[in-house]
Amino acid sequence: MQITNIKAVRGDTFSRSLTITQNDEPVDITDWTIYLTLKSDIDDSDGDAVYTQDVTSHTVAASGQTVVSIPKTTTINLTGDYQYGIKAKKSDDTTLTLLAGTVTFDRTATREV
Repeated sequence: MQITNIKAVRGDTFSRSLTITQNDEPVDITDWTIYLTLKSDIDDSDGDAVYTQDVTSHTVAASGQTVVSIPKTTTINLTGDYQYGIKAKKSDDTTLTLLAGTVTFDRTATREV
């Protein structure tokens, strides 16, 4: 697992491309589900998360490439710090945390486009 703190802008689509590797080699994630969870407090239940996404269709699954994103319709209402986690669930039901940390949504003068 890697802890990564991220800056984002309120009202923008938040998107992260991921390449999942093992021993520096891409892993086939064809039958995997990638979960993105965004919470205002790390101790909130997953049911109380600000946003969740389950990704089952990957950019290039055979090469471990996928994308997680939060639409601008969600980020328009976010300012400040939120806790996020990105987990993978393999076809054999084993799970692993890929990334976690804080994402800070900054305000800008323009709210809607």
